[in-house]
Amino acid sequence: MSTTPPVLAAELAQAWADIQRYHPELPDLAAPESLIGESSSACGAELSFERLLHEAVHGIAAARGVGDTSRAGRYHNRRFLAIAEELGLDHAEEPHPSSGFSLVTLNPEAKRRYRP
Repeated sequence: MSTTPPVLAAELAQAWADIQRYHPELPDLAAPESLIGESSSACGAELSFERLLHEAVHGIAAARGVGDTSRAGRYHNRRFLAIAEELGLDHAEEPHPSSGFSLVTLNPEAKRRYRP
């Protein structure tokens, strides 16, 4: 994955489209550059894709009208968790006291699905 902003934005848009192939209800990504930040450009491809899937969970939650966070968007609840599992993300058994289930990781099936 590139770290040049225009190239990274194009790569993120393509990755988002790949997620949409498996989850068609995911809304289009209006501004891929909005996802570019320290967490997406400096941490490697796998972490970046985990972050992208995390954001896709929020997109699907919004499309379904599901409130997936509280505390001004900081606490990720069990509704977030249920959608995260649909997208192939694993999580800790217990929620973090301040961020809930926000820390998710690619499960083995998702790693195989999205490897290409």
